[in-house]
Amino acid sequence: MSGASDERVFEILARVSGRDRATIKPEQDLAADLDVGSAQALELLATLEEELSVEISEVEAARLRSVRDVLEFVRAARPA
Repeated sequence: MSGASDERVFEILARVSGRDRATIKPEQDLAADLDVGSAQALELLATLEEELSVEISEVEAARLRSVRDVLEFVRAARPA
């Protein structure tokens, strides 16, 4: 997967969390560091599915706790 796809994930996270893209780091926790609540988490999942053409099950969604988790999931889910 290209760095361009990673950048799209960061852009989506910035838009959903209301944070500046430059402040979002892979090690950050979605809830604790980016203040992504349950409504925003649903928006994040829907946006990732729509804009990056990935499918996220409820089980997979529950595992997405950090920015790195989201990046790794999208990398694995998108075709090379």
